[in-house]
Amino acid sequence: MNSITSFWNSGPTGKIIIVGAGMLVLCCLCSIPILIFSPSTSLFAPVTTAPAFATQVEIPTQVVLPTNTPEISNTPELILTATPQGSTPDTGCVFCNLECPASQEGIDFCVADRQLVADLALFEATLKAYCDSKGADFCKVLVWTDRQHVPSSLPMTDVQLNNEVADYSLNRVTGNACFILLSAGGVIYQSEGCFG
Repeated sequence: MNSITSFWNSGPTGKIIIVGAGMLVLCCLCSIPILIFSPSTSLFAPVTTAPAFATQVEIPTQVVLPTNTPEISNTPELILTATPQGSTPDTGCVFCNLECPASQEGIDFCVADRQLVADLALFEATLKAYCDSKGADFCKVLVWTDRQHVPSSLPMTDVQLNNEVADYSLNRVTGNACFILLSAGGVIYQSEGCFG
C-alpha cells in the first residue's frame, strides 16, 4: 500500500496512471454483473453460430407451351392453296397448308406442313374441312409431310408406307369420321370414329 501512496505523491503522471488503472478495474467489475443478469446472455448455453440456409431455387419440371386450337370455319381457301398462308385471325396458323397432288379410286394423296401435323386438333379439323369441301359421300385422305414420299398411284412402297403421317376417312352416309395418326408405319393415335 505504501508503494501506491508514494506513486500517488510522485506527481501528475503517477496520479493519472493510478486513476486509469482504477477505472479499468471498475469497468471490468461492473461488466460482469451486466453479462450475468442480461436476459439475452446465457452462461450455460453453448455458443453457436447462425445456421447457413441453402437458397431454394424452384426449377420448373414441366414446360407448358401455349396451344393454339382455334375453331376452323370457312377454311377451304386455306387448305386448297399451294402457297403458304399468312397468319389469319380465324386460324392463327402460319404454313398450315394441305395440298393433294394425286388421287386414285377416290383416295387423295396429300402433303401437309409439319406445323399443321404437330397440332392434332387443327390437323383433324383441316382434313374434315377438306373432305367437306369435296362434297362426296365418301372421302379418304392419306397424308405425308415430305413431297418425295407422296405416291402417284397404288400400291404404295414400304418407304411410302413408313413415311405416311395420317389417314383420314369420312363417310357422309353413316356420319362416321376416322382420323389415324401414324409414325414409322405404326398407329400412334386413333379418333373415336375409328372404333364405330
